[in-house]
Amino acid sequence: MWIGGPAAADDAYYAGPDDAHLAPRSALILGISRYSEAIFPRLPNADTDVERMKDVLQRLGFEIYPKASSGPLTRQQLKMVLYDYVKHIKKVGGASLIYFAGHGVAYGQLGYLVPYDAMAIYSRDLREELIPLDLLSAALSEMSNAFHIVILDACRNPGLGELPPFGSGVIEKATAGVRFDPPTNVVFATSARENQKARDGTRGENSPFARALSNYIQQENRNIDTVFSDVKRDFVDLPPDPENGPQNPTSSNEGGANFFFRPTTQTYQDEKKYWDAIDQTTAGPDVYRNFLKQFPAGYFAARAREMRDRAPSVAINPQSARIVITGDGVRLRALQSETSQIKKTYNKGARGAQIFSSADWMLVQMSDGEIGYVKSNLVAPAPSRDERLVLSYSGDADDPPADLDGLLNRVGISSIEHARIIAHADPTSPGAAAARIVKVQAALAKKGVDQAIIEVARLSAASTPEQLNQVEVTLKVIDSGTVTQ
Repeated sequence: MWIGGPAAADDAYYAGPDDAHLAPRSALILGISRYSEAIFPRLPNADTDVERMKDVLQRLGFEIYPKASSGPLTRQQLKMVLYDYVKHIKKVGGASLIYFAGHGVAYGQLGYLVPYDAMAIYSRDLREELIPLDLLSAALSEMSNAFHIVILDACRNPGLGELPPFGSGVIEKATAGVRFDPPTNVVFATSARENQKARDGTRGENSPFARALSNYIQQENRNIDTVFSDVKRDFVDLPPDPENGPQNPTSSNEGGANFFFRPTTQTYQDEKKYWDAIDQTTAGPDVYRNFLKQFPAGYFAARAREMRDRAPSVAINPQSARIVITGDGVRLRALQSETSQIKKTYNKGARGAQIFSSADWMLVQMSDGEIGYVKSNLVAPAPSRDERLVLSYSGDADDPPADLDGLLNRVGISSIEHARIIAHADPTSPGAAAARIVKVQAALAKKGVDQAIIEVARLSAASTPEQLNQVEVTLKVIDSGTVTQ
């Protein structure tokens, strides 16, 4: 087995200016090619895969861990390597990549990585001898200050089949592949689907997965989702393997983060456009959280985290759920009791907003300002409609067109219950679309729309060239109504 050595980054990527330097990059690169027990066959190319990944990632600015080879990693040693890496990431933050090449199996609801000294004779050995991936989940939770990429080329065993119990118990089946449910803020990729066997490749070369991955991450200004899509596409054209069956790499990026292995000045300028669009005198924590969702390990990530922690919180409006009285002579009471003081009486159609609700009573604020309790069965959600507007931009402009003011003036600020903003982006330059989103958010807030009812802005892939210059704004508007006493 080989483990990465000291890092020596070169000019293969753009690190950014002094006042906006790219976030630190670290990688834990592990590979196990031989095992002490014959039940786990030798994987000659795990060594060469690790060497290849280490070399490429160093040139892309990643500091490689652990710092020195210590021979084949036993279960205890592998855990200690992981624990030491956690300490490092908690100190520096930034971007963290964990790569493992070797054997992996799935059993029950968990996936397992196989250390050098693993033994698997009985079913209980899986839990006691292998490394459960929930340990990796715990490690990721400990490193919450970083953006995480986890890549497991660990499906190279056809499975252990049925393992008998030791003492009482039932026969358990361990299959190929790794089963892992990462947190939403983690980009996760595997070399094969569950129950598939990943190819090790021609002896002395690289596995098909490691070869494709190491090639695509070196391409300039390629979003991480695009990189993994390119890797998957390579396997469509692989010749069939009758012995091992199909191999389909997987990836997930539920948080929608933008990460570029080889950023350029274009990457920097695109992110800077989003950053410059933020009004730092009025922006609340959610604005910076949204920025970090898009660029969690970019050039302005450290400053965004600092501003997120310093920005004043936006008060949540408890009156966002609008209601309407459904009957006549409905009494607004001071307490949750049929015998409590009657503050006012309302007829069918009177409007208000829900503050609190229990099984039988609802605390409401009526549109005339009165606050009190009504029976829950005498109110209903107020009727509403969606008002949708597509804003069209020209060139690099990011200030909202005048159409937005027209929509807000027409529907009335007080009638808006919810606002949703969607922009369409080019995967190689999402910053321009993100800048338009944040300026639409600021325009809504400036007009008096409660920031608590503005849905977290989203970026979606453009299906037509025209959509690259469009932002969709959808307002949920409560139909007008008057208080009837």
